[in-house]
Amino acid sequence: ALSSRNQRLDEKSREHAVLIYRALKLGKKTFEENPRSIPEEIVEIVTDVISSGSQNRVEYVDIVDPDSLNRIADFMDIKKIIIGVGVFTGMVRLIDNIECER
Repeated sequence: ALSSRNQRLDEKSREHAVLIYRALKLGKKTFEENPRSIPEEIVEIVTDVISSGSQNRVEYVDIVDPDSLNRIADFMDIKKIIIGVGVFTGMVRLIDNIECER
């Protein structure tokens, strides 16, 4: 994510913040390539990747409908989602999201 918040990150925190995008891309790949994936699986994957950075503390990982922004509990007949995250990296709160489509 390119934002003014990223400018407040020190070098070590920047290295750990990169994990946010990596986690979102992996969550997207899981949703798009695995028709049997479930929301809990994607939340766990994204959380685990982000948390592997010692500077990162996950505030939330949400999977929502792109039109209503309501949380999605089941992928039955779902073709599009947004995976959104809030993460503290060091003392800076970062938010990001990615759209996914099967």
